[in-house]
Parts: sequence; C-alpha cells; structure tokens
Amino acid sequence: MNASSIPWNALLEGLIVLAALGLILYRQLQWREVARMQRLGGILSVVGAVMVLQQLRQSQIDPVTLGYLVLTAVFAVGAGLVMGLVSTVRTGADGSLEMRGGWWGLALWIAYIAVRVGMSLAVVALSGSQSSRTTGLILLSVGLARLVSAAVATHRPRSAENLTIVHAATRS
Repeated sequence: MNASSIPWNALLEGLIVLAALGLILYRQLQWREVARMQRLGGILSVVGAVMVLQQLRQSQIDPVTLGYLVLTAVFAVGAGLVMGLVSTVRTGADGSLEMRGGWWGLALWIAYIAVRVGMSLAVVALSGSQSSRTTGLILLSVGLARLVSAAVATHRPRSAENLTIVHAATRS
C-alpha cells in the first residue's frame, strides 16, 4: 500500500471523531455548568438539523431512511432523559447549576454510541443508504441528547450533600 492509496480524509475524520468522543467521555466525570450544556446542545441541534435538511433536499428519501431519522430523534431524546436522570446535580460556588454524569453517564454514552453505530449499519444493510452516517444526523442526535439531559437536570432537586458543601464554603 502506498501513501497515495490511503484515504486521508476518512482517516482524519476518524481521528476527529475519536478525539471528540474521548472528550465527551472524559467530560462525563467532570462538573459542567448546565447552561453551557444547553447552549452547546442547541448549537449542535440547529447545525445538525440544517445539515440534515440540506441533504434531504438533495436526495430521495426512502421509508427506511425516514424511519431511521425519526428513530434517531426518539432515541436521542430517550438517551438524554436517562442521562439527565442518572447525573448528579449541584449548585456551584457561583450559584450556577452544575451536573456530571459520573461513571453511569460514561457507561450510558458508550452504550449510546454503540447503539447509534448499530442503527447506522442496519440502515446501510437494509436500504444501502449512506444517509445514516451523515455528520448532520450525528450532530443533531448528540445535540438533542445534550439538550434533554440538561433540561432534566434543571428540573431535578440538587443533592443535599453537595448543597451543604457549597453552602459551608460560601460562609467562610
């Protein structure tokens, strides 16, 4: 195999995806401000939706692809709901709402990615359509999961233990 036969674009895309996934998985163990997660989820969702709509205008939509789009959105919302429920929520030192997924969140993201890849491969096998692998659909899916998980965290009660620690720190 010579250097000109290596698919550099695919290799670069793969490395970028792995780096992004590594960052998402790492961040599950860190405290994050919920407002930032909502902004990021909103941006990813809008950009992804625009990209998906552009692709749909350029190609013919078969029933399998349409079903896959709906299933992807439903799956992203469901995953976001579960991720929001298993996360730990607290009020930060500056009064902002913070959350982290912890080890359960990490495991859920790994399962989410595995199911998403499996769904994508199934669509390719059933219809031959490559639309399930589009960047726009991936962005939309991750954005929806982020938005829903942040919304669930916003409506969850804060951990009493974390509130006590933060309250004691603000008194000193």
